[in-house]
Amino acid sequence: KTVQRLFHLCAMYYVKQNNLDLSFESNAGRGPIDVKLSRGNDKTVIEIKLSSNPRYLHGYKCQVEEYAKSEDTKQRIYVLLDLGNPVRIAKIRTEHDKNLREGISCPELIIIDTREKLSASKFELEEPPQLIDDAIELQELDTDCLSGLDLGDLGIFDCGVAV
Repeated sequence: KTVQRLFHLCAMYYVKQNNLDLSFESNAGRGPIDVKLSRGNDKTVIEIKLSSNPRYLHGYKCQVEEYAKSEDTKQRIYVLLDLGNPVRIAKIRTEHDKNLREGISCPELIIIDTREKLSASKFELEEPPQLIDDAIELQELDTDCLSGLDLGDLGIFDCGVAV
């Protein structure tokens, strides 16, 4: 509920400026959808889940689909808030990619990384960047075609040295 309210506060200005309707817990018969965004008959349903929710995959595969049917729309978005569950994130991405590859209609998938991160001022590189070795091997250049060419004529070097 807290995430939904935060989303609501952030979206209010945009919604008002674009003549949209943003509804929370709208219920068209199959239970309350987290968010419904609409303008006239153009509707989008949005389901939001935490990656810690054991039914996160059910929300993607079934729940958002049923809400879309109830609202008579094909526009659906599934938002997964990543709390640090890499196996679940990989599983839902695999499912989503498979649906896209096979041409199966599926909701747009948005994964938001909500894990705590160090501020940039406190961040330390695990390993310092490596310097480029001066001993880079260059491919041998066939210079026969350059014989007698004055590089000064090319404007590259102004030293008048002929190769």
